[in-house]
Amino acid sequence: MAEGNSKGLTKAPKITNRGDDDVVVGFDRLSDLPDSILHHILSFLDTKSLFRTGLLSRRWGCMWKQVPALYFRCNYFRSMSSFEQHVLKFLSLRSNDSAAVSSVTFKDWSWKGKDSKSCFLDLFDRVMKHAASQGPRRSLHHLSICLSTTSCCPDLVDSAASIKAHHHHESLKTLNLKLCTLTFGGSGATPFSGFNLLTNLELKDCHLYHPVEPFVDLPCLKHLKLLDCNPWSSSLLRVSGSELLDLQIQYPPDSLEKVEVFAPKLKSFCFWGYVEQLGQLNLPSLDHASIRVRIKQMEATNRACVKLLPQLHNVESLNLRFDKVTKNQGRWEQHEFPLISSTELLAGLQVSPFTRLKSLKVWYPFKPPTLPYQVLRYFLDGSSHTVKSFIFERKPERTPRHEIAFW
Repeated sequence: MAEGNSKGLTKAPKITNRGDDDVVVGFDRLSDLPDSILHHILSFLDTKSLFRTGLLSRRWGCMWKQVPALYFRCNYFRSMSSFEQHVLKFLSLRSNDSAAVSSVTFKDWSWKGKDSKSCFLDLFDRVMKHAASQGPRRSLHHLSICLSTTSCCPDLVDSAASIKAHHHHESLKTLNLKLCTLTFGGSGATPFSGFNLLTNLELKDCHLYHPVEPFVDLPCLKHLKLLDCNPWSSSLLRVSGSELLDLQIQYPPDSLEKVEVFAPKLKSFCFWGYVEQLGQLNLPSLDHASIRVRIKQMEATNRACVKLLPQLHNVESLNLRFDKVTKNQGRWEQHEFPLISSTELLAGLQVSPFTRLKSLKVWYPFKPPTLPYQVLRYFLDGSSHTVKSFIFERKPERTPRHEIAFW
């Protein structure tokens, strides 16, 4: 901070000469950070911006070469050819003494045409080859492919061939795919064969053509997200994993009739879709469940809920939200809480299976529904640790929480 004189004026900051660089003392705080922290900060920049940081000063001239993350942002380029030239130039300037590559991201590839897919696969293979040549082998841990259009969807089989050709499948731990195609061979082999260290897998808007158990070849998988993936060539999806801890399935297509989950260590389960699609669940260690249900017919949803809820008996926290399809307008709207309109189903509710339930949150459209005593007892009387209350919420970002207690 500049010092003041007797007249209250401030002195100009001192300038020191370091070769070609003029650094203002007290203002160049960023360059005072250790290289390891700077590399972490720079890893969030795309390669186009990262390359420009080399013009800041002499110290920063080669720092971009030591960043272990390669983030290719495709929509920052006007054409596919200009992006291709950038990738080739960027890889050629990273010399053999550059840092090992631990993360690769391709984002917003949106070019169309006959050569789009072949160009992407060629650039992807070049990047995989470059990553294999830098530093110790098998250093790539994170890979993300996020496309912006379905017209150039690469098949994971083609991408996996490049990954395996350079032995990255032996070290990969995180894989994120958007708008990709996953084709599984008729012999039962999956594109994930050999990804033995993969712990995190996220598929969004992907086209899946799968057998009954598409993720059986991932023994270390702990976190799995399936978000708006379609179409499913099989009517049954079975997710099983001895190490699986977190599972999210969001809006599976109508063609998928049943989802079965067998995961002895699963802690968190989130499902958005038709409750009729949920079949057998074997989740002995489950702590949290969040179920957002799309409703076509209330009676069918009621019957499915009666079968589903006992399978969630181990949860400590349960979130429920029910949406109804408005056919004329083609949109979703929140619906009433189920299990309250059928006297036959209410009569079938016996002793509460929830032995550890501590929190139950229900989303409602306008006001808390009037719940019969059987429903309250079904949720709340199973455990001495149960908080004797429902929490009803309506638009929590705008409306304060309402809590209604029952004893």
